[in-house]
Amino acid sequence: MAKGLLSHLLFLSVIVLCNGNYAGCPEYYLLKPCTCKYRPEFNVLLCSTVTNSTDLIRVLHSTGNWTFFTLFVHRSNINYIPTTSLINKRFKNILIASSYVDFLFDENLDSENDVEIIHLNDVNFIHPFKWEWFRPLKKLTYFNLQYFSVPTISTQISSNFSSGLRYFLLSNTNTSRLEDGVFVNLKNLTEVKIRYSLIEELSRMMFPVPAKLEKIDFTGNFIKSLPDDLFSEMPELKIVLFGRNRISHISRSIFDFVSYQLDIFNLMGNPLICDCNLRWLQNESRNIIHGICANPEQLIGVYLTNLTRENFDYCEP
Repeated sequence: MAKGLLSHLLFLSVIVLCNGNYAGCPEYYLLKPCTCKYRPEFNVLLCSTVTNSTDLIRVLHSTGNWTFFTLFVHRSNINYIPTTSLINKRFKNILIASSYVDFLFDENLDSENDVEIIHLNDVNFIHPFKWEWFRPLKKLTYFNLQYFSVPTISTQISSNFSSGLRYFLLSNTNTSRLEDGVFVNLKNLTEVKIRYSLIEELSRMMFPVPAKLEKIDFTGNFIKSLPDDLFSEMPELKIVLFGRNRISHISRSIFDFVSYQLDIFNLMGNPLICDCNLRWLQNESRNIIHGICANPEQLIGVYLTNLTRENFDYCEP
C-alpha cells in the first residue's frame, strides 16, 4: 500500500523551498527511525512503524532546517502530529496510512501553516474524529479519507474546510447520509467522490449553485434514482460515475442539462430496465452513457451503447 501511495503523490506534488532551508535529505542518523525519499520535485519524510509521537518529534527537531514536502506516517501508533514542527518544516502534504492515532494535532494549529493536501487512509482514531481539526488549514485544496466510518456528512464541513477546497474524496466510509446544503459553501469544488458507502439518495440542494464540479463519483452506493435537476447549473461537469448502485431508470430530463458537455456517464453494474422509457437513448449519437440492460429478458446483457431503434419497435409512438 505504501508504494502505491507514494507513486500517487508524484502526480499531486511540487516542492516549494524557502530561503534558509535545505533541500535534499539529511543524514540517516538524524532521521532514524524515519527515512527520506528524495525526488527533484519533492521529498518525503517516511515514518513507518513509529510507536509514539516522541520519536516523531525527535526526528523533526534533529533535522533542523531541512524541509519536506510530505510527511508520510505508515503502520505506526502515534498520539498526534506535532503542530509546531508541522509549521517549521513547511509540510504541504500530510499522509497517514494504516496507523493508530489519538487525535490529528496536538494543539490548535496556526492558520499560517502550508498544508494543502490531507490523505487519511485506514487510520484508527482513538478519540472522536472532528471536522474542526481541518479549520486552520486555510490552504487545503485536497482531502481524502478512506476506510474510516463517517455515517453522516453534515453542513459542518462548510465551516471547517477552506473555501479553496477543490477535491473532497471519501471511500469505504460507511456514509449513509448527506445533509442538504452540505457542499453549498464550498464553491471551488471540482471533484466530489464518495465511493463504496451506503448513500441512498442525492439532491441538487447538496451542491453549490452554480457549481464548478468537473467530476462526480458515487460508485458503489445504494442509490436507486437520480433527481431530474441533479446536474443543473454544473457547466463544467465532464465525468459522472454511478456504477454499482441500484439505479433502474434514467430519465432524459437529467441528461438534458449535460448532454453536450459530458465525456462519460457510467452506470455499469446497475439493474437498468431498458424499456420504452429509455427509448430516447437511441437518438443520442455520442455513446457516452455506459451500462448494461438487466431487463426486459430479451435485452439482458445488452450494452446501452449497442441499443438500436429496432429494440424499441414495440413501443407506441
